[in-house]
Amino acid sequence: MCFTGSAVSGAQAAPRATLWGSFYVPIAVAPQPKSDFIWVLEKRGRVFSRNPQGQKALVLDIGGLVSFGAEQGLLGIAFHPDFNNNSLVYITYTDHRSQLVLSEYHFIQGKLKQPRIVMTIPKPFAEHNGGTMHFGKDQYLYLSTGDGGVGPRSNWKDPFGHAQNHSSLLGKILRINPMQNGISPYTIPPSNPFYKKKGWRKEIWHLGLRNPWKWNFDSRGVMWIGDVGATAYEEINRADKAGINFGWKTAEGLSRKPGLQNPFYTYSHSQADGCAIIGGLVVEDRRLANNIYNHYLFADFCQPKLRVLSYHKVKSRMVLKADPIGINIPEGLISSIDQDQAGMVYISTMNGKIWRIDP
Repeated sequence: MCFTGSAVSGAQAAPRATLWGSFYVPIAVAPQPKSDFIWVLEKRGRVFSRNPQGQKALVLDIGGLVSFGAEQGLLGIAFHPDFNNNSLVYITYTDHRSQLVLSEYHFIQGKLKQPRIVMTIPKPFAEHNGGTMHFGKDQYLYLSTGDGGVGPRSNWKDPFGHAQNHSSLLGKILRINPMQNGISPYTIPPSNPFYKKKGWRKEIWHLGLRNPWKWNFDSRGVMWIGDVGATAYEEINRADKAGINFGWKTAEGLSRKPGLQNPFYTYSHSQADGCAIIGGLVVEDRRLANNIYNHYLFADFCQPKLRVLSYHKVKSRMVLKADPIGINIPEGLISSIDQDQAGMVYISTMNGKIWRIDP
């Protein structure tokens, strides 16, 4: 199945994973706009820039500010759409109070400098931080947040009900303009779906998420969200409009009540398919075979295999399935799936290796 259009003809050879680089617990890869440099985030609080020859340069080290361990650490990065003029870069991390912090930096003479805290979101526990960011086609920043963690003896459920709490920023996708406006550290677009709704935080774009650790936009601006499940299911959610309630914690898997959106795809833990989804992206690398290009690629933290979503005809109906692409990432422990401006896909792992998918 092609999610963003028709597949093009091209090479059909099996893809391979090429070792691209080694870092200390890499957690995200991002291309520097209009350049050949690739940036890599290390979970412990460092950011590197890597040139096409493989040479690395340290651009940021905030290890002293970052709580590093379990699901905590440096989490996300986003270049401002006008980066080449304003040099602005946004970073998310968890601090020593387990808060989710969004900070703005200026990229000056090869370093990230002049930090400014845009937003700080308190959390009750260390887990479920989200933290992935992307700018949309509308130039606004979209940020995922987890439900705040499970805490002791909570049976993996959102113990404080943050994901369905209209006055909480946890368990959500948020949409803001992160640039400072007078004394306001950020502004909220009036077109946000709950901007005028009494009792709601105006920043909310979507709600009802548990731990949307990794998500991405496709080329049409459709949002694909990998939401890490609790005890039974992992979810892939698809959003092509604003204001969706994905149902957590009232539902997990394909059991939504009216008014709540079902996941686009789920897989169960009982099927031995994994334990924690690593949400991926719709592949834009035209070098890859038609059964990968233009398909949603994802992984699981407890499995080394990469899979894509495809429709298969079963009797008289089409059924969505997850098909392995024939690549098992050595040692597994996949932490992130990202792509550069040419569409080439990078697989980061907790064991320190970053792999590129090549035809």
